[in-house]
Amino acid sequence: MPAAKTRASETITIPTLKFERITVALRGRTGLYINRMPAKAKRDLLIGSQKKTQAERKEIKHKPREEYQDCMHIDEAWHEYSNVRFPAMAIKSAMGTAALMTPGIKKTDVSRLVFIPDENVPIFGIPKLRMTVMRSADINRTPDVRTRPWFEHWGTIITIQYSTPSLSKNSILALLSNAGIVCGVGDERQDKGKGSAGTFEVADSAKATDKGPGKIDLVKVFGEDMLNRDGQFEAIQSPVAADSETEFLLRQFDDEVAHRASA
Repeated sequence: MPAAKTRASETITIPTLKFERITVALRGRTGLYINRMPAKAKRDLLIGSQKKTQAERKEIKHKPREEYQDCMHIDEAWHEYSNVRFPAMAIKSAMGTAALMTPGIKKTDVSRLVFIPDENVPIFGIPKLRMTVMRSADINRTPDVRTRPWFEHWGTIITIQYSTPSLSKNSILALLSNAGIVCGVGDERQDKGKGSAGTFEVADSAKATDKGPGKIDLVKVFGEDMLNRDGQFEAIQSPVAADSETEFLLRQFDDEVAHRASA
């Protein structure tokens, strides 16, 4: 009986994933609402809310200009052309949503193969104060007035790291373009169904490295008006109403404040 043949030992070769980086300038197609949890709400989550005093119950319910500023993460030393930070993960989340409707890629692929090195991205543009009547999240869906910053014209720049050869520069740009159409970012964005805010398009791109982002001429892409950091800061400190309804509500608020002060 012939001896059984022994299988020669084999070495398993595991290739190392490789990454490339690209810097992309995004330009808004529709206006952008920015909203974040205010400091008071975070404080209440941390130490618990307290019952309002009698004096607090007599105060005017909303303070529009303070709420407007609280919606933004403001940092004067943040960027050469911007004072406002915006979470970069919102853009990656939009790419993941777009993957659900893009042949050839899955949402899990975006989660695993796409990496955003920076926690925040700058928002270029001049904000205005906008007040809208919304429904609260309580069981009765109580109407309330919400105040938020509204960037009618906006843009941003982001650096994205992606795995090759699974993904390429063209696939990342295509996915970003799709994300800007079907999803968007910010409040009342496209993929939420009721609004169409926060949609964007790819304006320019450049190869980036570990040493720094790709070089993009932002002035050429967005124009000097959108990159006016001083004008943006002035609009944050002294907000202007975005529409006639907001202007009317602000006037009502100011009249009531003046009336209570003289009473």
